[in-house]
Amino acid sequence: MQAAGAPPEARGWLERLRDDPAFRRWAESSRWTRWIARRRARELFDLVAGFVYSQVLLACVQLRLFERLQDGPLDADALAPRLGLAPDAVRRLCDAAGRARGGPPRLGRAGRAGRLPRRRFPA
Repeated sequence: MQAAGAPPEARGWLERLRDDPAFRRWAESSRWTRWIARRRARELFDLVAGFVYSQVLLACVQLRLFERLQDGPLDADALAPRLGLAPDAVRRLCDAAGRARGGPPRLGRAGRAGRLPRRRFPA
């Protein structure tokens, strides 16, 4: 990532400074720069979390997990053969889907009408 607005000769220096672990520690601990470091960390986390949530949702849709749970909750051992997964993989997927909902992970609870409720992300 290039340093925006910097002259070409300063870009390499700014990038090295930004990537320096000692500078990062200082920026995260200084009261003058801490808010910038935290805001950027939150923005990056939200971006990555959004990607992970979309991948979890895609896996649930492709496996037709919500349709299979429409008649009621099933445990991982009963659901695994229907999905073609190991019971541990079903637990992990349902755990991840529960986290994407913003609530505690609960096996076999897909939300109203078999879909994940909306989660608000910062703009």
